Amino acid sequence: MIFKSYSDVFNLLGVKERDELKTNIDFILKNAWGEFPNDFIENHILRSSQIILAVEDDKSVGFCCLSDKKILGKNIIYIEFLVVKKEFQNKNIGSKLVYHLLKKYILKNILSMVFHGPLEIMFITPNIRILTWMARLADFIYPNPYFSDESGSIPIADKNTWEMASELVKMSDNPTRKLNREGLVLENSYASAPWLIYKDKEIPWHHLERFNKFSVKYLGYGNEEDKEFVVRAQIGFLSILKYFLTKV
Repeated sequence: MIFKSYSDVFNLLGVKERDELKTNIDFILKNAWGEFPNDFIENHILRSSQIILAVEDDKSVGFCCLSDKKILGKNIIYIEFLVVKKEFQNKNIGSKLVYHLLKKYILKNILSMVFHGPLEIMFITPNIRILTWMARLADFIYPNPYFSDESGSIPIADKNTWEMASELVKMSDNPTRKLNREGLVLENSYASAPWLIYKDKEIPWHHLERFNKFSVKYLGYGNEEDKEFVVRAQIGFLSILKYFLTKV
């Protein structure tokens, strides 16, 4: 499998290359999520700061994109979309896409991390595997399933993380969604697209039961509940060490 990276698509890619990328992303979206409006890809994906495409046997199988945002005075790397074709899901491709996309930022911003502190990353996900992978890499993350007790519970989010997550939701296309402080569980994201809620065979169960218990408690895995996590993570020097030692 190879990974193709794209930056500043509208300024750096020619029309032919941009149309080819748009076609590949549209193919992945239709397979994994269904039909979307014609301008969705152009307005919500191709205008991202960075896009990475996973390709196997000359066929596009998944993509991830991120954007630069400012939230409550902090510069944030926001992971906008992570989509993998159905037949390639539960094969660790999502983690690899995020890994390859973030590594440029980690290496590019080492000096900035020295003088200005860790990189701030935020994303929204219903996938426990993506969350636990990021938790292994990050210096700080909330929600952190590794801190869950026997019942699957974790403490409520700290004030700064709670305020940042709340602001992120307010800035979104659907700002009235309910956000719970414990676990930063976001509800009703898929009210207009209920087919995107995990069905039994689609649930990305973790190989460790403690994380499955955490997912059942907060996301309702197995109950087809419309819930996902808002995640805040920090990537610092410890993260860089983990980055060089971690195999995805």
